[in-house]
Amino acid sequence: MARHGVLKDSHMPPFRGRSWEEVRDWYAELGWPKLEPLVDVVDSVLKCGGAERLVANTSMHDLWVARMVDDAAASAVDVIEVCSSSSRRAVRRGEVLVVHTSHSGHEEEISRPGSDAVPLFWRFVREKWGIEPWRWEVLGAAERHVLQLASQGARLCETTRPSVVGGPVEGLDSAERLTIPEAQHATGELMRQGLVRLVAELHGRTRQLDDEELVRAFAGRTGWTDPGGAPSIRLQLSAAGAKWYDVRRRTT
Repeated sequence: MARHGVLKDSHMPPFRGRSWEEVRDWYAELGWPKLEPLVDVVDSVLKCGGAERLVANTSMHDLWVARMVDDAAASAVDVIEVCSSSSRRAVRRGEVLVVHTSHSGHEEEISRPGSDAVPLFWRFVREKWGIEPWRWEVLGAAERHVLQLASQGARLCETTRPSVVGGPVEGLDSAERLTIPEAQHATGELMRQGLVRLVAELHGRTRQLDDEELVRAFAGRTGWTDPGGAPSIRLQLSAAGAKWYDVRRRTT
């Protein structure tokens, strides 16, 4: 959908931001299930250090985001909206709508299931503003370990003991290994951010596992109905994750 004419910041009220922590607390206080995709987006911004580069505000049902320049919103016009299914905009039940409004007045919008809110939001942020969500220095050691394993296409985990296969990584001593709960949590976070994926191989066929199968994957053979037919599961970087990881390696 496009709006004709050119919008100017001078004709708009200033974009007045709220702290991301305040936004998160407000959504938590409301506790509405329809707002969970927006909470996921806010959590992803806080986790990756995005609060230093993005400014937030809200309506009752939508999250508004602008770029930050010199500790203030760069524009009151160039804005990305993340809309819940209770928005004033037409959003289907169970979905989230992300809309970018440019200075030309043009609106670009994409609707996806609520579970895709985080990768869809960051896709807009990357494409419109050139801001990458992930910063190596703010990732936890567990996330860095999982990313390194994914870059190697490593087997997900050993089935004989609760440890993740892989050598030492920055932030972990050589004698340390991730426990299954640590690795499961880190992998889930990175999957939701679109950095890594789980690929199951069985009888010469491969398929990508979804978020609901994550727990079964980390349970090893006991997580599958037929232990004799349990797939071999590997970690892989997604296309976006591989691009980011390659740039990170060349600049650190």
